[in-house]
Amino acid sequence: MISIRKVTKKNFRDFKHLYTEGRRSFVRFRDEEDNWTLKPERFLEGDKYFAYVLYKDGRVIAYLANVLDFKKKGVAKLHAGEVKKKFRGRGYGIKINRFVIKKMKEKGYKKIVVRTWSSNQASQGMFKKLGFEKYRTIKNNRVNGDDSVWWRMRIGKD
Repeated sequence: MISIRKVTKKNFRDFKHLYTEGRRSFVRFRDEEDNWTLKPERFLEGDKYFAYVLYKDGRVIAYLANVLDFKKKGVAKLHAGEVKKKFRGRGYGIKINRFVIKKMKEKGYKKIVVRTWSSNQASQGMFKKLGFEKYRTIKNNRVNGDDSVWWRMRIGKD
């Protein structure tokens, strides 16, 4: 059975474990503050940050963390997400992203952006399948020399 739940104090440990596990191997973007991505508690701190976890048979297998009013009112950012390795390729990433996109649309957001990196073909394929369009590439933007690829989706009228 699949369920998607907003991260709260009650299920925070489920989210924190997967979030910090995935972030350990994450290659930082050059323009990102040191350790900013390592603070999962911020997703409990108010209305700007929030996250969802996807459970399969009672065990968390994916998360999607988000930022509202990213650089501009009405723009939301899919900040970070991950599906556990053994569950990848089965549509769980698409499922949790569609769920969050629907929530953002219900909140009145007009546009969603997401940043990935050029070597992450699986994520780029997923965002394209979800209806995002690639709009910007920043060369050598990650500390390992990889490029950043920005995607956007319009979900409401401006």
